[in-house]
Amino acid sequence: MKKLPKENIQLFCEMEKERYELLNFLQEELAQTLFLAKAILPIDKHELIECITKNLLQIRGFNNVLETRVLQDFGLHSAITGLFKEMHINFTPILIIKPDMLSTIYELIIYRTLQQIVIWLRAVKLNRLHIFINERQGTIAIEVMIYYLNQGKEEREYFENQIQQGTMMTKILFEMQWTLKSDDEKSFLVITL
Repeated sequence: MKKLPKENIQLFCEMEKERYELLNFLQEELAQTLFLAKAILPIDKHELIECITKNLLQIRGFNNVLETRVLQDFGLHSAITGLFKEMHINFTPILIIKPDMLSTIYELIIYRTLQQIVIWLRAVKLNRLHIFINERQGTIAIEVMIYYLNQGKEEREYFENQIQQGTMMTKILFEMQWTLKSDDEKSFLVITL
């Protein structure tokens, strides 16, 4: 497998640490705000419960984006499948990961890369999606086959634009190669690192 630059791994790990610290800060800030609101504001109980519920859902959304607990606890397959549920994409992709065991840093890089792609896909009407992760000649390849609903020209153009203009830290830090081929029905994206 390709050796990743040590200083880039350290920078990437620091970014992950900052995400975790930001999440903790947001949770603490919310808890203090809600405690204060309960203590000093004459709010109807139902309004307070509604406010708390709304804020907890917001924090849960931040939590899903910032933290990788599912990845750590259940592995890459479960974490990627969970991304689609978290982003309210109404189907589960066909997902094949080979080799079964990747190092923790590779799993995290793959997860963050696919997380950004899933965010871009939220605006696209999909028929189906296939994701293949495999090792080829010492490199990791992430292959994403996107089938559009109703030959979605607008969706395809939107996704292609996001891929071309999108700057992702993982793409920059780990010198990923992105290749995109499309027709009216599908796009085929290959990412190698």
